[in-house]
Amino acid sequence: MTKRILLTVFFAVSVLFSLNATTYTVDDLPVKKGGILKFVCNPDHVLDDSTENKINYMLQKLEDSTTVQVLVVAVDSIQPADVFRFSEDLGEKYGVGQKDKNNGLVVLLVTSLRQIRFSTGTGLEGDLPDAICKRIQSRYMVPYFKDNEWNEGMLQGVLATCDVLGGDTELKEHLANDESEDDEDISFFEGVGIAFGILLVCLLLVSPFIGLLLLAFIIFRILKWYRTRCPNCKTKMEKIGTDTLNGKKVNVYRCPHCGLKKNVSEKQTSSYWTWVGSITGSSSSGSDSSSSSGSSWGGGSFGGGGSSSSF
Repeated sequence: MTKRILLTVFFAVSVLFSLNATTYTVDDLPVKKGGILKFVCNPDHVLDDSTENKINYMLQKLEDSTTVQVLVVAVDSIQPADVFRFSEDLGEKYGVGQKDKNNGLVVLLVTSLRQIRFSTGTGLEGDLPDAICKRIQSRYMVPYFKDNEWNEGMLQGVLATCDVLGGDTELKEHLANDESEDDEDISFFEGVGIAFGILLVCLLLVSPFIGLLLLAFIIFRILKWYRTRCPNCKTKMEKIGTDTLNGKKVNVYRCPHCGLKKNVSEKQTSSYWTWVGSITGSSSSGSDSSSSSGSSWGGGSFGGGGSSSSF
């Protein structure tokens, strides 16, 4: 009986929380507070007031000294549940960044998805390239977010971002040259390759025919894996449309994790692979920055740069 009561109470509490939870779209996210745009949008109180005030202060100083504009959003849930598209559309809607410089940055934390996303305007990609966005997340934010320490993770990440954008060349060079995580990925794939190599040699010695069949199968699987994986983060890419390149029809794929785009010919042959990069071809929500008329945002636009991390 006691167990049944506890289960009933647990179910009731779960339903209550689900009813109270708000899932935001780009259009209904309350970026404006009392008609005034602020640097932090925190409607679910993921961040406490002290953290929100500190971040607002840091970002105001950053804009005053560099004209770079940053919008930080911390929410429980979004719709659609795509941090890449949501943050891009949000930056376009409010025109984050200066119109003549496109130097805006949107930092989006979605706790239910357990993802953090940086989306940069095209004018910031030299000062804050994708690799540095990723390393700021993995070193200063994700370790805290894994333990649901939203305040400290966001503070540390925004502080590091402000330092890089504010001209801390030493930190920027350190982040640019620190490839420890990439090395770990490479080591993993090198280990798999060595194992397959040893197996293949053994089979070739015992039965050349079976060995050649295995080699052909491995090559086929590697090519198939390569076509559908992001070269940056190894995440499975998703098809988002088609395009024409040099007179040939190609499929356009996008990485849902880091936003990198890639064109692949419909024939799926490696000779037609073309890098698009994360700064080209990204469609916006079509919203006009005039929707924030009278605000402090400058009318910047976004083109797909940035990075995402899961935790």
